[in-house]
Amino acid sequence: MSGRASEARECFERANRIIKKITKVEQESMRHALVRTYRYQAEFDISQGEMRAALTKIKLALAMFPLRNMYHEMVALQTLRAQCAEKLNLASEHEDAMMLAYAAAKFSNDIQLEDTVEAYGNAVLFNKRR
Repeated sequence: MSGRASEARECFERANRIIKKITKVEQESMRHALVRTYRYQAEFDISQGEMRAALTKIKLALAMFPLRNMYHEMVALQTLRAQCAEKLNLASEHEDAMMLAYAAAKFSNDIQLEDTVEAYGNAVLFNKRR
């Protein structure tokens, strides 16, 4: 085994030991931090006109979304996803993101959050009727 392969294996084993020692609460906290970091990166990509890069980061964030209910974060990510999909002319993805943002807001039972995505519900329902 080469020196680099040995170092890589050692690093991997060390990382596994660290991960196994982390409590469930700490794991959830780390996931939350990573999700928010991906969202901030996506927002920056959008501001730079890099919609595909932003969409990739949004999907990475959604894939590692924490188990606990973080409705505000889900609405923010799905809203960004809808924005990217609209700019990239991805109608199905746009509609899916709007629907998921709307659903997350409804499940949150937060009136302000529901109000922010009310138009999404109307748009999705209007498109389904056509």
